Amino acid sequence: MKRFLIIFVLVLVFSDNGSSQVLNKVAVLDPAGNLMANINTMIREEINNNVIRANDFVAVERNIINRTIIENNYTITGQIDIGIISSLGAIMGADLICHTTATTLGPNYYISCKIINVSSASVISENTGITQEGLSDLFKVVSIIGKSFFPNQNSSVNTTPQPSTVKHAISAPKTVEKESTLANIPAINFMGNKLYIMPNDVITEKVTWQEAKNGCANSNALSYDDWRLPTKEEISQMYFNKTSVYNVKPYWYWSSSSRGYEYYRQAFDANKLALAGPNARLHVRCVRNERSSSNSNIPSVNCMGNEVFVMPYDITEDRVTWNEASANCSNASALGFTDWRLPTKDEISTLYLNKALVGQTKPYWYWSGTSKGSEYYRQAFDANKLSPANPNARYHVRCVRTK
Repeated sequence: MKRFLIIFVLVLVFSDNGSSQVLNKVAVLDPAGNLMANINTMIREEINNNVIRANDFVAVERNIINRTIIENNYTITGQIDIGIISSLGAIMGADLICHTTATTLGPNYYISCKIINVSSASVISENTGITQEGLSDLFKVVSIIGKSFFPNQNSSVNTTPQPSTVKHAISAPKTVEKESTLANIPAINFMGNKLYIMPNDVITEKVTWQEAKNGCANSNALSYDDWRLPTKEEISQMYFNKTSVYNVKPYWYWSSSSRGYEYYRQAFDANKLALAGPNARLHVRCVRNERSSSNSNIPSVNCMGNEVFVMPYDITEDRVTWNEASANCSNASALGFTDWRLPTKDEISTLYLNKALVGQTKPYWYWSGTSKGSEYYRQAFDANKLSPANPNARYHVRCVRTK
């Protein structure tokens, strides 16, 4: 898999006197990765050209950049350590750092640039793009992204940008519109709905479960901000369709599904789904659903004249307390919806009476969201029994939603 990373540092210094112009230093680092040297040089020089053409920026000399990297024993990789990157930026006198990664997307290239504020050590913006003609338009895509961060190109009108102008430029529209981007995102069919798969690992290194979850939740890849870890059912389906999952590695990948204090993982070199402790370090691939996902493929039952849509599997394999059950449903984003909840006692009784339509259930108790005093109703799925129970008891969970 081809991968490269560009980092360029933007130093924004604004004079208190609007009539004076201060040149802001920009350091463009050599791309990291395994692309051919001539491609790396093209990327670096195109970023440099955008810096040179901008009115208020000046390129940092190459020997200064190289010396800083060598003296600090820094190796450029695909994973962003914001603390280290910010420290390097401070040494170089930078205010902002742009951290760019790119991978192949079939015959094309997917490019993502993150802007890091050195003083706050935080990502403040991101810009992405996908080539449409492979190497032929890579130069154009890199140039567009570069110009989005250096908008004040030299012209007959020489105006010094104010901080708000630069901020707006950094938050400029993405290189590729959402409609055309969506067509380029690999997708598989999962339970009648399209499951879109990020075309590369959101973090190139192996990470813990929490780092994997945060990596997906914080990503704005391809202009979408609803990326998440796949459930164990989804990641198993991804394995069976791995020819449609770009750039996957032959190792373990995290899922969001838990059992006790462990989380399910899927091997992509063999059909193995197993549990692992959250501190294990595995790969991560994010997924998302279209918010317009159709209800027509989700099981449903009629409860007192209302259609209740039922998650076609238990949200967790384990029996859990009522608070854990409620949180699991509230935090779920299965099948493209985020309004899952525990069923009421009437709804879960209806689920029992229609359990052939619900999907596979276990012959044990399931929680409802309806309380009686300090207890909550539970429904047995091996017999028609509905009764309250202490919230610290541990039962199974099946989430529902309504339109």
